[in-house]
Parts: sequence; C-alpha cells; structure tokens
Amino acid sequence: MLHPHAYSPLSVRAAHIVLAAPDWAAQYDAGRLSASAQQQAARRHSAKAQQDWQVSRALLQAVPLTPNTAYALSHSHGHAALFHAADPTMRLGVDLERIKPRQTLALAE
Repeated sequence: MLHPHAYSPLSVRAAHIVLAAPDWAAQYDAGRLSASAQQQAARRHSAKAQQDWQVSRALLQAVPLTPNTAYALSHSHGHAALFHAADPTMRLGVDLERIKPRQTLALAE
C-alpha cells in the first residue's frame, strides 16, 4: 500500500533545477527588484553576501516564473540553485552547500 502522499508513476509532475555560477552576478538587475527585495539587498554588507544575493536574484530574474510557480532557492559561495515547478501544489526544497574536505580517518579514530 502506498503512503497517502506518495506518487504513482501516472502522477509524476515536472520540476526543474537551474544552477548559476558566480559569473551570473553580472546579469543581476537591481532595478527589477521589488521594494522589499531592494531593502533586503541593502542589508547585504559583505562582498560574499552581495555576490550570493546577486547570483541568486539574477537566477530568479532569468527564469520565467509565474505567481503560481512553486519554487525553492538556495545559494552558497557564489553559486545558486533554483528548483521550480509549474504546479503550485508541489512542495519543493533545495539546499546548495560547499563540500569541505574532511579528514575522515581522523574522525573515525
């Protein structure tokens, strides 16, 4: 028996992931931001935070989303990921993280 929220193969819905690299910051257009987004942008003081913001917002500006589009956005170390679907009932999530080298043998001891 399927879980009540599981999807059968017949109910598969399309979702897309778009990734952006640091060079996308050049496509950022502050003039296209809403008033609240402009206020949020003004609070980004460090160069790293500004780059993350600009790359993620350039990604949002490049992908045509409707008001009913379900989406999730993540950014990390100058990169951004946008996971989106036309179906507004889809519950989406995305997390972008930089992988740090770890001393796994030292952790095991």
